[in-house]
Amino acid sequence: MRKRIAVFLVLIIMFAAAGTTAYASGCYTYNYWKEAVETPDGFKMEDIITGESLGISSFSQISDMFIQNGNIYILDSGNNRIVVADQNNRLKTVIDSMVMPEEWADQPQSFDRPKGICLDEQGNIYVADTRNQRIVKLNEKGVLENVWGRPGEQVVDEGQDYLPSKIAVDPSGRIYAAISGVYQGVAEFDESGIFRAFIGAPKVKFNIATYLWKQVSTKEQLERMEKFIPTEFSNIVLDDEGFLYTVCSTTNGIPLQRLNAKGIDVLKRLGHIPPSGDFNINPNEASVFVDVAVDKEGGYSAVDSSKGRIFTYDSDGNLLFAFGRRGLNRGDLETPVAIAYRDNKILVADSSLNCVNIYAPTEYGLSIREAIVHHSHGRYDEAGSAWLRVIEYNGMFDLAYSGLGKIEMVKKDYEAALQYFKIANNKEYYSKAYDRYRMQQIKVQFPVVMSIIAAVIAVGVICLLIYKRKRRGKRVEQ
Repeated sequence: MRKRIAVFLVLIIMFAAAGTTAYASGCYTYNYWKEAVETPDGFKMEDIITGESLGISSFSQISDMFIQNGNIYILDSGNNRIVVADQNNRLKTVIDSMVMPEEWADQPQSFDRPKGICLDEQGNIYVADTRNQRIVKLNEKGVLENVWGRPGEQVVDEGQDYLPSKIAVDPSGRIYAAISGVYQGVAEFDESGIFRAFIGAPKVKFNIATYLWKQVSTKEQLERMEKFIPTEFSNIVLDDEGFLYTVCSTTNGIPLQRLNAKGIDVLKRLGHIPPSGDFNINPNEASVFVDVAVDKEGGYSAVDSSKGRIFTYDSDGNLLFAFGRRGLNRGDLETPVAIAYRDNKILVADSSLNCVNIYAPTEYGLSIREAIVHHSHGRYDEAGSAWLRVIEYNGMFDLAYSGLGKIEMVKKDYEAALQYFKIANNKEYYSKAYDRYRMQQIKVQFPVVMSIIAAVIAVGVICLLIYKRKRRGKRVEQ
């Protein structure tokens, strides 16, 4: 009986979500009804970086990537090396072994399957040297400057391997590390390598759709599905404001978070669908984010390893566009592992194809970004012009109408704002605009109404005086 009820509920949910799992073939987003809607291309494949294109041996299992000042630092894990290319995609240097000062003479000179890389503001390179169970710091010439080995048992249990996988460094030198097999959160170390705290322990979320699917799934399907066990972060990124973005690649975890200094998630989720990839009730078809890149305006792009797709959001969590697919053709992705911004371009590293794909924005993509940037800096006329250009490309893009509505609210033309928010199906801002429009009308009509009331009262008083005078006159005559 319980199973029949579960089947019935699953069918109801599937019917309610009909159309949401049929993704558009090219670039797309989601509308108010959570339907995938095809859009003009936001990005196009521009170039590809391979070992051969740099004049060196092929990459082998790229594990991470970092961009600073236009230079690309590719962590070529299978070859235990760092490959650096300049902004013109030409080879700059290769670091396949470290220059060892005497104080570090007892340390391994080479990397062993490193998984994470980042740079500080001074250009020093930090590497999560995973199989060597350490984090190392070296300068741009490959000279080892510091090593942080196995921390105490408050981080990893006795007998457990210490396997740092991803790292980030803030301007003060604090190191944040995601550690394989550690579920308490991101480990924070001070500049001396002393453990301070865990931040933002991943929460296991219960999903009613997942539960219902489990009730009707076969044994084989159940074995393929995630169990409700503690999760760990698969990637971490610091933005320019010091917030820590975390990525969770299991379907029972929160895909993306933006943690403040207290470890509280402050990521905005105001879009038609949450920033978790494709909208789908089937957990076997859920997107699996493996990395996120954050731009200077607070927008971000996440890469989905299960479908080879890139999802780009604004700072409020609105999906601007999704694009990409798994495959072996130019521009396709097979096993994406890292994503980064270089100016307006998106770079994605693939560990199976052993390359870095470079995607450049189209005029449509640039127009959206221009509108968002102008609006965030208070240049509302320029933002309005950019949103109108976006609508010329794509008249079904809800966010463009919401953007125009917000501009009209700034100009206090609430009647026009109401029209834009109605087109955008933006109920929250429609309600705000309506409240302000009503108050505006009250302020406009109040003097008129009061004048009418005053005139009515005055006429009434005059009439009363005339009436009394006439009555008084009649009495005198009598």
